[in-house]
Amino acid sequence: MKAFWKSLTVWFNTISGTFIAMIPLAMEQLPVLKEYLPVNWYMWALLALTVGNLIIRVKTNTAIGMRDA
Repeated sequence: MKAFWKSLTVWFNTISGTFIAMIPLAMEQLPVLKEYLPVNWYMWALLALTVGNLIIRVKTNTAIGMRDA
């Protein structure tokens, strides 16, 4: 379980997933955000998440289970 705390992939996905989930809530509370976010913001957020995961995967090639805890 300690290896998960050290995993950059786990941290990246947790933070970005939380951010993506909070955007609709923020848009409800702050309607001015709708002016700055494109209509297809969700597609761009998922694209950034995918690209981020690919970059992290290239950087770190050791599976979490194979790391020293």
